[in-house]
Amino acid sequence: MRRRPFASVFAVVLLAASPALSFAQSAPNPASREPGAGAPTDLSTAKPGRDPNQPIDSAYTAKIREYTTEPFFLSPLVDYLPASKTVPTPKAVLGDIAGAPTKLPYSKEVYEYMRMLEKASPRVKVFSIGRTEEGREMIAVAVASEALLAKLDENKAKLAKLADPRTINLDDKVAEQIASDAVPVYYVTGTIHSPEAGAPTALIELCRLVKEEGARPALVVGVPVGFVSAAESKELALATPAPYIVARGRKGGSTIAVAILHALLLLSTEPRS
Repeated sequence: MRRRPFASVFAVVLLAASPALSFAQSAPNPASREPGAGAPTDLSTAKPGRDPNQPIDSAYTAKIREYTTEPFFLSPLVDYLPASKTVPTPKAVLGDIAGAPTKLPYSKEVYEYMRMLEKASPRVKVFSIGRTEEGREMIAVAVASEALLAKLDENKAKLAKLADPRTINLDDKVAEQIASDAVPVYYVTGTIHSPEAGAPTALIELCRLVKEEGARPALVVGVPVGFVSAAESKELALATPAPYIVARGRKGGSTIAVAILHALLLLSTEPRS
């Protein structure tokens, strides 16, 4: 059986930009401007999508559309990759685009790519924020304009006052002033469902052991959840000679497994007639 690598649940991306998304403007300015930026941008009249003047990486973009199973999973914000002569794409580390079928990157690959971005662009800064219980590094990545990154600590201090308004004596006017001066932070936790392939992979391996090596479990409870071989692994369990409890399809999860085990324990304590 082909074993798949797993990404770390600790790959974290911190987006500190205003705005964090790109917009194709339908009309010129008046108001909203990022500190240190040039011409102001009126976001109230902006439409989400690619700036028509922004060149795209056509090969990478074609792969995004090829690998996306349904068009409604895409939007004008994520259906392309901007082209750059200096900033590497994930293919530099992964050998394919991010999200390619059968490719679940290791955390070290994710971290390597983030640090490549930091070296290639002044708009990216990588922070090491600690270690996991297994001693693995955890990182946070700030993505913003050079002007915003230079004032990251200052902006953090402003937002901390809003997070705990006791520090400003619950003064609404002060809070409004801070809110108008500070830049919002968009916090995105990457690959938080990276263990999603773990349960289906374990169930697939168990089915192999039953069929090929004669393993005989007393009962198989197979209720993995998600999109990575979850439904397929359950169908394999249905075809084994071992007794099973299976929730067909993509639904399931640890809460369902616990409920099944609780029910079995209750049944085991009931007097037999």
